[in-house]
Formats: sequence, structure tokens, C-alpha cells
Amino acid sequence: MSHPYPQHKKPELLSPAGDMECFFAAVENGADAVYFGLKDFNARASANNFAIDDASKAIAYARKRSVKVYIAINTLIKTHELESVVDYLIALDELQPDAVILQDLGLLYLIQSQFPHFQLHASTQMTIHHLAGVRQLEKTGFKRVVLSRELSIDEIKNISRNTSMEIEVFVHGALCYSYSGLCFFSSMMGGRSGNRGRCAQPCRMYYKSQTDKGGYLFSMKDLRTLSHIKDLMAAGIHSFKIEGRMKSPEYVAVVTNTYRQAIDGKLKDEEAAIHLMNTVFSREAVCSYLIKENGQRNSKTADIAAVKPSDMINPSYPANIGSYAGEVIKSGKGYVIIRADADIGVRDLLQVFENSSEEPALLHVKNIKVDGKRVFGIKAGDIAIVDTERQYRQGARLYLLSSQKVKEMFAPKVPKKLDDSKIPVDVEIKIRPDNIEIKGTAKHFSFSRDYPVKLEKGIHRTTEMENIKGCFARLGETPFVLAGIHTEISEELFVPLSVLNEIRRDYFQIFCEECRKDRGRRCENIKKWMQEKFIEYSRSGSQLSGESSILTSINPPLEKGVTVHPHQNLPHQGGL
Repeated sequence: MSHPYPQHKKPELLSPAGDMECFFAAVENGADAVYFGLKDFNARASANNFAIDDASKAIAYARKRSVKVYIAINTLIKTHELESVVDYLIALDELQPDAVILQDLGLLYLIQSQFPHFQLHASTQMTIHHLAGVRQLEKTGFKRVVLSRELSIDEIKNISRNTSMEIEVFVHGALCYSYSGLCFFSSMMGGRSGNRGRCAQPCRMYYKSQTDKGGYLFSMKDLRTLSHIKDLMAAGIHSFKIEGRMKSPEYVAVVTNTYRQAIDGKLKDEEAAIHLMNTVFSREAVCSYLIKENGQRNSKTADIAAVKPSDMINPSYPANIGSYAGEVIKSGKGYVIIRADADIGVRDLLQVFENSSEEPALLHVKNIKVDGKRVFGIKAGDIAIVDTERQYRQGARLYLLSSQKVKEMFAPKVPKKLDDSKIPVDVEIKIRPDNIEIKGTAKHFSFSRDYPVKLEKGIHRTTEMENIKGCFARLGETPFVLAGIHTEISEELFVPLSVLNEIRRDYFQIFCEECRKDRGRRCENIKKWMQEKFIEYSRSGSQLSGESSILTSINPPLEKGVTVHPHQNLPHQGGL
């Protein structure tokens, strides 16, 4: 089924957050949505990540600003961890994020069975790279798919035009050497599985080939699509995703701000924007696989093999390079004379490349002198003396790794006090001469309570609906917010405001406690349901329906005469 994409529609800009500072940096700089992980079960275990309390505050803050929040629970889950996962899902059920990102199909079954209202996004860890995979996810119940980063823009366009699913694509950030979700490099080398969020990035390490040629042979360049935003916007992509949950707040701020301007058509100086992004984090950048480096898109007959390794790998240096800032003219004891090619200020951090075969040195800028006078900063073209504890080779190249000016310019403003996310509650009130009945409903839970009272008709005034609504909207420090109220009042009765206030306080104190008990019961019931499913599975012969055919398709029988040796290549049996 074809779904032509409206050309005028702007894609969502989706930014990463590894902590609360990064979250505010994303929101302040124009993100339409922010994604982050909790303390467990997300693919960036080494990030600070979010406690449930932090997630609650972030969701409340975002909701007031019409910014969406997506929670990543996108690792593979072990059986003994399922009870902890249920605890997380129960908590998220109250916070109501806009979507949950996942890859584990067992977790999918759990969520769809017990938390069917969650919006589900398929993680890039699921390695969805063609239309058939997207259509299968659509049937399964996912709303959105994060496509593999190895696809061309034409392949993405074909997918988006033939599905009603939302398509999300990475537009900036780090690339993996292997296919996301299929890499066992870190797991095999050190027992830290990327599928468990603990990748040690062995692809960024130094290796030697059998011919003794050394280098960072698996270190990928970073993705940067800023020059091709219009092409991507015409491809039917719903969401532009920025990678970087391990990055700094200034990285999130600058990159989000830059792509916001580009999407809105307000980016006036692309070269200056790239220089600014390089200042907060920079590896050598590419736009492949999306768009070939010569500017021509992959044709229908081209495949990933058409992208040469040299297009994607930087074997010289695997880490943050920074933005080019100048060179060393002369170096002596305790000082270095530099020629600046960009703004450099006191408290900046420079990286000095003296030799392509050596690790770069760091130069902390503490004092700067121009013509014998101390200054706080210099501009492109200036020649200055910088204090240093070591000497550098003449002609060494300087790169700006950290700019104090940029940090201050893009420092997120974190509010001193943040409200927690509130649970919406609908209230029904029936006011009669001898009692007031209150019924509250919050998601799955309802609770009613009767309050005996003696009420009379008002002589000069009656109780208005707005007065009742105003009273019950004041829920203060409770975890609830009034979503709706329905009131029935008979015989023009008058209820003193002091009585309504006392009833409200008492009711919601009890309601809160009963809701907590119900949450505990629901949690235990779900865990019991899981145990029953395990028993059902074991009694069925420990074999899922279709398991044999699945195993056969993954491990086809060997052809006659073929012998497999460990650590040797298998006969080619078709690509992905």
C-alpha cells in the first residue's frame, strides 16, 4: 500500500539524553522529542541514565512544552530479569511516556499482553533493513521502526512509501562497524555484550594485520547529514534521530540547535555550523551509507558493497579530534607560540597532533599573551604565546577539543525545582442531602467512598459546579492531577467549602494508599502470569511453535563434502 509523504511536513527532531543536563539541553535547543534510558535494560549502560524519579520529572517538564519522551528498554532480557522489568513497566505505566523503544520479542509479548496501551518503537538493534521486515513489525503492533544505518536514501524512500509505519533514521553521530543488534565483537573479546548495553567498543582499538600494517582498522567515521537535509526530508522520514547518549550536554545542545535550524530552513552558514559541531565532538564525518560521497545516491542496482571501506573507516585516529584551530610556530621552555585559525580562549582545551603515528598531546590553555600583554582570547589570524609545561614540534596542528565560550553559550538552564509527572484521575461526585459519594478512576484503578453528611437547601446561595471543580483540582502534593470531573447535586443543596476541602483531603489520602496497594497486587499478578506462561511452555515440550524451522533457516544443513573449521570462513550462503 502506497503512502505518499506530504512534502511540506517537517520531520520530528529526536535528540539523545544520557542525563538530566542533556535532557534540558535538548529541549532548550529545539528537540521535538527526547529519548533516554533508565538505570537498567537500555543499550547505553555506561551512560548516567535516568532513575524513575528523574524520568518522572523529565516527562512532566517535556509534556508542558509539547515535547515527546521515548524510553529505551532496548537490550535483550534474561529470564531471571523479567520480574525487575515488570517493576519498571509498572512504574512507566504511571508516567506514561510517549513510546517505549525495544528489541526483545519476549518483552514485546509481555507488554502487549499486560500493557497494551504503550506505543512501541522497534529499536535499530532489531536490524530492520528492508520492506519485508518493516511490514512484519507493522503486523506485530509496532508504531515506528528505527531503520538500520546501512540503508541508502532510495531504500528508505521505498520503504516509507509502502508502509503506514513511522520511519525513524539516524542523521548524525557514531556508526557501528557491525550491524546494530548483530555484533558479538565486544562480547567475544571481553564478555561485554553490545546487545546488553555494555559494548566496550573494541572496534576503536589499535590492530595489526598479518602484513604488520597497523591502525584503527575497524574505527568508523561519524555520520553527518547536514548538507543533505532537504533530500532526507523528501524521503518520507518521520523522525530524524541524533545519536549521542554518552555525549556531553554541549554536544546535545549544539547538534540539536544546528539540525533544528537546518530543518526549519534557517541555517545561514553551514561551514560555521559544522565548525561549531566539531568543537563539541568530532570524528572524520561521512554521509554514507545514506548518500554516496560523490553526491550520487545509490542506484537500484547498487548495494552496500558499492561503499568502499575507505569511505567509512578512519584508521588513523578513533576518538574526538575537535575543530581545527591553528598550528605551532615555535616552542620553548614553558611556552609555545601559536598561529590561531579559530577563536581560542583561556580555559579551552587544545589537542596537539605532532606526528600522524603518535598519540596527540593535550594543551590546557591557562594564560595567553599577545604582544606581551595577557588576554582572555584570540581570533583567527592572531599570533600568541601560550604557557605550557612541555615543548611541541614546529608545524604541529592544533585542534580545539573544548571551548569555554561554547560551554557557557550552550549551558542548559536546569530548573531548581521540578514537578513530578502526575497521574490523571477522573472524579465523579454525587451530592445528596444525607451523603456525598466520591469515585476516583486512575487508569486501571477505581475507588469509591461515602461520606455521611447533613446538607440543606441553600437559602441565599447554592454550591456551583465550578466551586466543586476548583476544590477538587487542588490536589497539591499528591501524585495525581484532575483530568475530569462529573458532578451530580440534588435539590439545590449548599455544601460549605470547608466540608468539601476536608472530604477531598481525606479521600485522596486514602485513594493514594489504595492505589499503591492495587499497584502491588497488579505487579504480583503479572509476575504470576509469567510463571504460568513458563510452566505452559515447559509442558509443551520446551519447543516453541516453528522453532525447528527457525533453527534450520539460521543453520542450514551443510552440503555434502563441506567441512567447517573453527575461525575459518564458511561457504557463502547469501547475504543479509
